[in-house]
Amino acid sequence: MGNEINITSIKDERIVEARSLQTSAGRLGQKKILLEGVEQISWSLESPCHLQHVFVHDKQKDHPFIKTLTSKKIPFYFVSDGILKKLLIRPTLHHLLEWPTFQIKYLIN
Repeated sequence: MGNEINITSIKDERIVEARSLQTSAGRLGQKKILLEGVEQISWSLESPCHLQHVFVHDKQKDHPFIKTLTSKKIPFYFVSDGILKKLLIRPTLHHLLEWPTFQIKYLIN
C-alpha cells in the first residue's frame, strides 16, 4: 500500500473521538456522526458532507473500496478486529449480518 497507516491502540486520538460519537451527546457536541459500512460511506461520498476519515479492518487491505477512498483523497486507517468492535454501534448485528468492515466520520453541514 505504501502510505498505509495502522492504528493499534484504542487510546489513539482518532479512536477516542470516534468512540465519543456513540452517544447522542457526543454527536451533538462535535456535530459529527459515525457511519458503518461501504453503502453508507458511498452515500456520503455523493453528498455535500465533509468526510473526515475511514477506519478499515486490517484484514481488508485489498478491498476494492480502498481505491475509491484513495481516488477521492479520503484518509483511511487500518484497525484490528478488537478496535473495530469498540467503534461499532451494533457489534452483535455486525457479526450476525457480516457487514463490510468500514467506518467513517463526517461533519454535518
